[in-house]
Amino acid sequence: MSKYIPIFLILLLTLGSCSKRIIGFKKDLEVDSFDFQYLTARAKIKFEDGKKDLVGNANIRVQKDSAIWVSLSPGMGVEVARMLISRDSVYFIDRINKSFLKLSFEQISTEYDFEIDYHLIESIIIGNLIYPYRRESLVRNEDGLSYEQNFENYTFNNFIGNETRKLEKLDVKDLDTESAISVNYGKFQEVGDEIFPFQINATIEYLASAKQKTSIVIGFNKAQIGDKPLKFPFNVPSKYRAL
Repeated sequence: MSKYIPIFLILLLTLGSCSKRIIGFKKDLEVDSFDFQYLTARAKIKFEDGKKDLVGNANIRVQKDSAIWVSLSPGMGVEVARMLISRDSVYFIDRINKSFLKLSFEQISTEYDFEIDYHLIESIIIGNLIYPYRRESLVRNEDGLSYEQNFENYTFNNFIGNETRKLEKLDVKDLDTESAISVNYGKFQEVGDEIFPFQINATIEYLASAKQKTSIVIGFNKAQIGDKPLKFPFNVPSKYRAL
């Protein structure tokens, strides 16, 4: 499997969140749900897994409930890898090694000891709660509200910022495997009528032959939402080999 695949998997789990106006809470928990049709963004990413480091530029396109497209260029504007996520599969092109790969979400879940599907990825990309708030017990502090949710063998710890009214921190733990994902959002800026986090720090700890940790820092330099259809080009050259 190409060295770029883990980068894309982490990137797609941690790409961003958006929110409505910065107004804060009144009495009860109020979480803004970001609604959109199409999202485009550019970002610089830094990837580390204890064995290798990589800094690169990413172009991202998303169509709500349908597709996620990512192009990675470490430098000089030359694309080295491309990924397309559909409702049921992930498609990957490695231009350096002239190869391509198709993965089901079941395969990805096995690789990272986590149950991963399209809904999970898109929810985290746009910053919406993975599961709706259902009157869980709230813990209030001066910066916002936090609460815990439990679904099957997973525990979700959500922190909602008092000013942004959005998910600013998410910790997910698999109680069976002890694999964990942690995402922090910051440097919120206006994008149209929305608020977008231009800085994201994320880590994932998972079991392979031994406990492993991967971290990624994403710094956005551009983000835009719209209602005009986007293109998601993904053509595999005939000479590329299947992985």
